[in-house]
Amino acid sequence: MYSDWVVPAVAGLMLWAGVLTYFVWRQENFLKSLFPKSGERDIRKKFEENLKTIEDYGLDLGKFKNKLSR
Repeated sequence: MYSDWVVPAVAGLMLWAGVLTYFVWRQENFLKSLFPKSGERDIRKKFEENLKTIEDYGLDLGKFKNKLSR
């Protein structure tokens, strides 16, 4: 009676669980690469590094604008 839809339903749920597991695994690996467990980097230091990089790009852009305006 239920055999017509039970097998496809279970297969679909297993496929969905596999897809979700894959995306969680990818996110976990990304976060591990961003913030390694060695303790040498934390989120504040990472944000400071990003802000410094953005500031450096701003300075470089200002230098390029000055060179182009000459």
